[in-house]
Amino acid sequence: MSMPHRQLPATLWSDEAQPPEPTRIDAPPIDLVHLARQTFGDKDLEIELLGLFARQARTIVRAMEAPGASTMPDRAGDMLHTLCGSARAVGAWAVAESAQTLERAIRGAVQPRGTSALAGPLGLSAAVENACAVIDDLIGPANQT
Repeated sequence: MSMPHRQLPATLWSDEAQPPEPTRIDAPPIDLVHLARQTFGDKDLEIELLGLFARQARTIVRAMEAPGASTMPDRAGDMLHTLCGSARAVGAWAVAESAQTLERAIRGAVQPRGTSALAGPLGLSAAVENACAVIDDLIGPANQT
């Protein structure tokens, strides 16, 4: 069953062989060309994946920010690893990079650069917030299963 939805733009990026550098200021939060390739252009599948990703990303950030999260590094590392893979699947390159950086810091007990890997302009929270804002605009919060 197909849900009514907003028309997704055809592209935010030219058809490049490599994903954009995630930390570029002009990089979009979601690479829609990559997503279209992943879904073979199936708009309903794109909408479903974007909704699932937004829900998962928000849940993981909340869990990472919860009191006591730092006392469970293995669980946090696993959540971040999952988020990194999901972000790469939908073309959320900044989220993937932030999650991977934080995962490596947690698993390797290395302090990431900056005051907090969750906060700040290149942190996980900001990257997830930016990606989810784009997803909300594209599919609406109601379509996030």
